[in-house]
Amino acid sequence: MFISITTSKVKYDQTTKVEKFLNKLLPRLKQHTGVHAVYHYSKPEKNEETTVTIWENEDAWKRYQQSDLLKEAMAFEQQMNLPSTRE
Repeated sequence: MFISITTSKVKYDQTTKVEKFLNKLLPRLKQHTGVHAVYHYSKPEKNEETTVTIWENEDAWKRYQQSDLLKEAMAFEQQMNLPSTRE
């Protein structure tokens, strides 16, 4: 198994748009080839949103790195000016 973690800083006034986007994106991520599980949580007191994805293996994660789904997520982050880290 392989784990990836994405954390974004979300300002209070961005919360609704981010939640709407994630409500559409996360179910699709769960269906992506090689995904074993997806966990998402929010820390409103720190203005953070975190998604933990458990992959079957590193190759599955690498395929996701080239996917349109990730490109869509990154474009949204850029559009909303959300500082994000991926580990």
